[in-house]
Amino acid sequence: MAPLMFEIPETLFDAQRALASQAERSREALAAIFQAYDPKSCIAAAGGMLTIPDFQAYSVRLEAVCHLAVASASGTKRPTKQDASRWFTQVGQAVTLMEDAAEDVFVGRVHFEDRNYLILEGLFEANCHHLQHMLNVLEQSPDIEFYAILRKACRTLLLLSDRICSRAGLDAFICGSEHKVSTLPLDQLPTLKAWASALPSLTQRSRKWGETQALLRNFSLLPPTEMSVWG
Repeated sequence: MAPLMFEIPETLFDAQRALASQAERSREALAAIFQAYDPKSCIAAAGGMLTIPDFQAYSVRLEAVCHLAVASASGTKRPTKQDASRWFTQVGQAVTLMEDAAEDVFVGRVHFEDRNYLILEGLFEANCHHLQHMLNVLEQSPDIEFYAILRKACRTLLLLSDRICSRAGLDAFICGSEHKVSTLPLDQLPTLKAWASALPSLTQRSRKWGETQALLRNFSLLPPTEMSVWG
């Protein structure tokens, strides 16, 4: 039998596109995993996993879990640690080839309009570096209503990011773990109930900061009828 031959992508972007297409074929089966769960508690639990430095090497699968939770959760079931471990494994099987060792610090910092903000770096290197360049351009944009709204929306999201990092006890430039594990270590997880209760609290805090839900909706791909996850 002739050996199987696979086309080698010419660029990193081609490779990512091929891997994303492979993951897409599992989308419907993965989405079904989350349908029975309460949206707010499910999203908070999934997002909470992204604030654990030891899980930095799994940012791709954890972000995929978050997207699937936002898009698919529509029930009343509250997630448990065992559920989180199952998501970690099942979603990981679909996107594991997109994962790599962490290439930068776990938490970075950017500056916008006279203050600093903490940012979760994710998997790839220099994400805060590129974000800072975009913020520099935005900060120097014309003083007209369109750009004023965009600046306010970005400031709101940066403030939310900073508060999430602070509430998780994360400081700038701390390092995550480069090492991967086969299953999610349940003994390292805070209670998912605490994560689930954090989401409405954050929504209320954003109102106290004088910002509106409409500004945060600028960063969502959900239709208006499905925006109840914001509170």
